[in-house]
Amino acid sequence: MPSIPKIHKRCISILDKRIVEYLKKQYAKGHDLQTVEKVLLKSGYGKDDIELAISQITKTEKKKIAPETKKATPEEKNTVPEEKKITEEKKTTTEEKKITEKTKTIKKQPIKKEQIILKVKKRKQGYFHQLARLLFDIDGFFDEIKEGEGFLKALSFYLRSFFLTLPLILCVALIYYGTFKNNPGDPVMDVLFALITFLVGTIGMFIIMTITKMIGLLVLHIMAYLVGSREGISKTYQAFFYAAVPAILFLWLIPLLPVFIVFVVYSIFIFYEALKRFHKFNSRQAIMSIVLCALIWMIIMIMLVLLLSPLLSLVTLKISTLSSYLC
Repeated sequence: MPSIPKIHKRCISILDKRIVEYLKKQYAKGHDLQTVEKVLLKSGYGKDDIELAISQITKTEKKKIAPETKKATPEEKNTVPEEKKITEEKKTTTEEKKITEKTKTIKKQPIKKEQIILKVKKRKQGYFHQLARLLFDIDGFFDEIKEGEGFLKALSFYLRSFFLTLPLILCVALIYYGTFKNNPGDPVMDVLFALITFLVGTIGMFIIMTITKMIGLLVLHIMAYLVGSREGISKTYQAFFYAAVPAILFLWLIPLLPVFIVFVVYSIFIFYEALKRFHKFNSRQAIMSIVLCALIWMIIMIMLVLLLSPLLSLVTLKISTLSSYLC
């Protein structure tokens, strides 16, 4: 340690620059200020002067150590948001990449019909639109039918088809079968009588045939149940009423029997498709139910003919004897 500067007793209260320089040198060399302070006290320096000198040294050292805080210039202020913009752009690019990856994965996955939801309200399709669909696009027709629909809507469609064909049936009956009489009389009354008898007879026969078919469909429903269906009988009636429309529409073609048979076969095909849809059958189950029903009804008809043949023969004999007696 270098020699301590000597000071006169009169100048002890005054802070000497030499003490400050001495402390700086010792501090720079790495000596502890407290030990240096003890040495100075022993040599006769005042405690207050030493502490003031130490405080000055510590203040200057702190200023050197502390970083200079500069105020941000307006140019630097403008650069800060640009850095933020860069980070935000990076975030947006990463988010866009994630979205594109998700869309690619969604495109690769097969879309189910249940996932597609149409928010646009569908217009109610009219009768003729439904009729065209039934005749030319069976799958589209059945796709438009809601699951909760009962057989009443199908029955109304069936009845409308029948009443639509009534004028054509009347025209064919008048032209082909010669309903008008050639004998003298009131032609207006003859036409009215022919119309009334035709309408009553045709509508009555249609109602009777419809009821008998509905009774016969009970057998078909039992066969469908045996094959594996667990749907209600309303589904069987619904399938029948929709399928019978082509045959009903072309009843006026009965004089041209081969053409009419074509439409009957087409009705059977529609009935087959309707059974598959409404009873959730596969093709084998639908064919089996139809074939079994046809076989059972053939057996029933044969049994009825065998049982009623004696009665029918008696009736025919009585009619023949009555006609010969009258003649």
